[in-house]
Amino acid sequence: MFLPPIIPSALHLATTYKVYLRWHTHRQRPLPALAALTFTEAQAFAAPAGIRILELRADERNLLVLVSLAPTDSVSICASKLKGRLSKWLRMRSGLSEAENLLGRGYFACTSGHNTKADVTGYLDKQAAHHGYDRRVRPPVFVKEWEPTPAEEARLNPVHAMAMLQFHVVLAVANRHGVFGDESGPVIAEDWRILGNEEKFALLKVSFVPDHIHLAVRTHPSVAPTELVARLMQTAQERMLRDFPEHLIQAGLTRLWLDGAYVGSYGDITAGRVQGYMRKWEAGQGL
Repeated sequence: MFLPPIIPSALHLATTYKVYLRWHTHRQRPLPALAALTFTEAQAFAAPAGIRILELRADERNLLVLVSLAPTDSVSICASKLKGRLSKWLRMRSGLSEAENLLGRGYFACTSGHNTKADVTGYLDKQAAHHGYDRRVRPPVFVKEWEPTPAEEARLNPVHAMAMLQFHVVLAVANRHGVFGDESGPVIAEDWRILGNEEKFALLKVSFVPDHIHLAVRTHPSVAPTELVARLMQTAQERMLRDFPEHLIQAGLTRLWLDGAYVGSYGDITAGRVQGYMRKWEAGQGL
């Protein structure tokens, strides 16, 4: 049996990908031009890089932005693009030389969205009941949760940044046929745990039902959602072909997955709360 490989560029993702970013100036040096930066000016240099700024607040030493990104972009690429374009703008506005460091080396980043971690993990717990599988004597469901280890915590953060990037991913079987169960679920989840060591992500929770899978994952800033989804799909497909081909044959599948998936960013601070904090910070009330 042969199933075609998963090609990232062929995937169609439905996404909510919002990230809160914060920088400070180099050695907390005050830069009056930074305080004068407007939303319109920032969007003008961010838009050509494919970055949509949703909120912006700045003073002489700090910049806070809430951005919306494309699923092909990683947070680290976004941060690099924004930092470079902002530095160029600051030099032009301040009449400073190219050699001067204007922004601090690191940054803080966290994903945001409509849901919190509690919302997402709670939703994954309810999948068996939601789809009626909890009424079976042996439900074809697998749910498991993990806490990041100290080693994973260290692996998920760059040397000069602090990041908390979390995503809810939903993968659906082609034609919504049921192929997963309580046997294949644990094996695939373990494969994904191993894959995370190579691909710089950590599996936080999974919920397998026969025709689709929900995952909660945390990623390194260098990981782009599209690439992550493709690797998850390919790894699961290889395991199903190797150990559970009869499930694919019985379902009459010529491919395991739909050519799309859902990826939604989430965080313990929702997008609405981030926007509220940013407005309070601008008003001098602090974060």
